[in-house]
Amino acid sequence: TLVLETHQPHLCIQYEVLEAAQLAIESLHGVLVDGTCIKVQRPVTELTLDCDTLVKELEQDSENRGTIYLSGVSETFKEHLLQQSNLFFGLEAVILPKALKSGKHKKYCFLKFKTFGSAHRALSILTGKDWKLKGRHALTSRHLHAWLRALPPESRRPL
Repeated sequence: TLVLETHQPHLCIQYEVLEAAQLAIESLHGVLVDGTCIKVQRPVTELTLDCDTLVKELEQDSENRGTIYLSGVSETFKEHLLQQSNLFFGLEAVILPKALKSGKHKKYCFLKFKTFGSAHRALSILTGKDWKLKGRHALTSRHLHAWLRALPPESRRPL
């Protein structure tokens, strides 16, 4: 949503997954766009005041510690990943969400590793110059994504 009736125009962007929103905050805040430094932040509400603490807790959650989120993946990502599997020790699962209507893979995925160390190493490789993906450690447990997929479309809309 573009809001122009303010001192400084601003956009409100809603992301499908928490990891994408957090990645935007971490990587886009302070970036120059047409000579203007942009500010990226969460909506300021009572629920988001302790958000940094909550994000750290979610990253440390035992179910998330070995999982990474990647953005910008292509249709051939899984193939390419499996061809380079020797670089990714301990890879247990590749979760490639699909769009409900089209059935096409979305442009993000989650990779589950046996250990935090393996996940951290893979994240460094995949966000490096050879792969050029954006990513971070996961915040949302896998069972939540499965649960959301099972909901009817009208129930999935944010409040």
